[in-house]
Amino acid sequence: MAMKQHFCALFLMCGATLAAGPATQRSTLAGESHQIQNLSQEELLRPRDADSKDGTPIVLYSPQDWKCMTWKFEPAGDGVRLINYFTHKTLYPGAGEDGSAVTQHPAAKTGIEAEQWRFVPVSDGVYRIEHIATGKTLGVNAEGNVIIETWTGAASQKWKLLEKPARFTG
Repeated sequence: MAMKQHFCALFLMCGATLAAGPATQRSTLAGESHQIQNLSQEELLRPRDADSKDGTPIVLYSPQDWKCMTWKFEPAGDGVRLINYFTHKTLYPGAGEDGSAVTQHPAAKTGIEAEQWRFVPVSDGVYRIEHIATGKTLGVNAEGNVIIETWTGAASQKWKLLEKPARFTG
């Protein structure tokens, strides 16, 4: 009887782990590199004009095999921080309020909470990118600016991860 209870408890623990799939999937991205494509615009995240200045807005641009459009996913707390291959800077959510522009800033020596993002699966290969400290979602407004905002499920808030280019052309 004790053996049966042990197997039942093990079965329930495994079921709980599978039910928590998004949390499991989030952590698997740490250590990877990708280009990040907006589902509605089909364009990639990058610093505007590939500028390396602090505070440069993050924008969308048509896909290219460029360093400035590729991001390292470094482990940070309960998520990842995104480090741009070209500028070596990370995404920052501005004021943290709906509509705040997302900009780049130097990465702290250790991943501070303001730099932490969580990739939450929405459907097969599509993610919602959630800023851990604010709970806001990375999105694109009507003018095409990359912002954070409350999750509504709009295509402008959904993202696909593309493979890191085998060779950068720019």
